[in-house]
Amino acid sequence: MNEFISELKRRREELGLTLQEAAWKFGVTQDIIEKIESGDFSGVELYMKSLIVRYCNLLGMDSKTGLEAYRSWRKEGSERFEEKQEKSSIDIKTFVQNSVLLTALYATAIILIFINWLMFSKLDEFRRYSVFSIENPAALPAVVETRDDEGKLLERRAILTGETVNYRINPGDVFEIRAPGGMLEMRLGEKIWKVKLERFLVEVKDGNTRNP
Repeated sequence: MNEFISELKRRREELGLTLQEAAWKFGVTQDIIEKIESGDFSGVELYMKSLIVRYCNLLGMDSKTGLEAYRSWRKEGSERFEEKQEKSSIDIKTFVQNSVLLTALYATAIILIFINWLMFSKLDEFRRYSVFSIENPAALPAVVETRDDEGKLLERRAILTGETVNYRINPGDVFEIRAPGGMLEMRLGEKIWKVKLERFLVEVKDGNTRNP
């Protein structure tokens, strides 16, 4: 079949016909000619025999050769169909035999997804309660000094008006806060404190802040 298809294209080119010209003479669209010359008969299987015979006549080729090629194509297609059917039967049998195993695998997958979801939910909750936020709504900047449990200065930072700063807290951390504006808002998870002091300390115990 491949040899016959190649001969169709070669013959058309010998006649000096472009795909567009051949399509016009043949009375079909150009993509049909391209399908015939490439051996792709998808969408035109029902008309393939007629198309091959007519195209052979157009190109001055023996239509008997086209019919032989058509029969060969039908035979190959039938064999492929039988192979596909046989493979499909084997696949169905295998699926039925393994249905119990597949069900168990699906159930295991669902359980694992639930466990992962639960773990990530707990992790998200942990993150929310291990980040300490300070917001400065006052007109003057605030200064925050962070020290460890031995009193060593870890960081000194100014928080500007309208700015929010997040701190990753550890047990023993101490935040020394000076707020000339007299107003700060602090948040830990769902807890919110509004502090109207110019200077105060926040000390972390067991991974959570104590109420200021």
